[in-house]
Amino acid sequence: MSTNKITGMSASVIKNGKMVWAKAYGIADRKTSKPMTLNTLFALASVSKTITADAFMIEWEKGSFQLDQPINNYLPWTVANPNHTSTSITVRHLMTHLSSIDDNWDVIDANMVKGDSPIQMSTFLHDYLVPGSSNYYATKNFFTYAPGTQFNYSNMATTICGYITEHLSGIKFSKYCEDSIFTPLCMDDTHWFISEIPDTNMLARPYVYSSSSYKDQGLLGLPVYPVVQLRTSVISLSKFLLMNMQYGRFDGKRILDSATVKMMRTSQYPAIADGQGLIWYGYALPDNRIVWGHSGELADIELKCGWMKPKKKGLLF
Repeated sequence: MSTNKITGMSASVIKNGKMVWAKAYGIADRKTSKPMTLNTLFALASVSKTITADAFMIEWEKGSFQLDQPINNYLPWTVANPNHTSTSITVRHLMTHLSSIDDNWDVIDANMVKGDSPIQMSTFLHDYLVPGSSNYYATKNFFTYAPGTQFNYSNMATTICGYITEHLSGIKFSKYCEDSIFTPLCMDDTHWFISEIPDTNMLARPYVYSSSSYKDQGLLGLPVYPVVQLRTSVISLSKFLLMNMQYGRFDGKRILDSATVKMMRTSQYPAIADGQGLIWYGYALPDNRIVWGHSGELADIELKCGWMKPKKKGLLF
């Protein structure tokens, strides 16, 4: 922590179907010297995508959509890569970063705010994806290649997964996750929005170390919240991880079918993106074992040093 200028952290170890160790280190707030505890809430950044993936597949298990059907079958407006209008973007393309939908950081960064975003996810996606809308830029919002042919990590694609869940179920995505994942797993301290947190002093302040000082980034919000914004504790995140390690089962409750979890942790397009499952992705260790998970990083609103980009760290098993 000292070498890497880490203000605070928490960690857990899960073994043989239970959490066998957990500890918190450092401080949660440099201004007040508030200590880090196991109940401190962290912003998960792109690790949030694993929750979005599981919620999306819960809706898939209900038969609401098919993975290899065009996303336009499940949206209230039409989405197409302007360079390949006759090639459909499928749901599986969204979940494997093969959608050809690019992250236009000029638009995304401009909509990052301190606190919760006032813009609805549906409104932001419509304005980003539909020609003639306020944030539609054909050359910046889409890649030149056809859907299904190349890999490029896409936050916007995963956000669409969250919105499809909301649109098909008729339940706000944050509430859908609460009902289908957080409550069954007793993740009572887990929230998508700052306004839902009873005491914001429970939150770890996010810092970036730069020019020999720690800069408090503030509590950030975005309309694309399903890909970045979840806040929870190490104890609650461990429950979610344990459920996935146990192929969808936790404390006698079935969240996802085991076959669904196995499929999510299977490389979908090995020739194009080896190791990329359904949002979750696999890493090969030096001894050739494969661990599955997702990384997370949220950099400073002003420094803009590459947030929400996948790196080999984060939630693994």
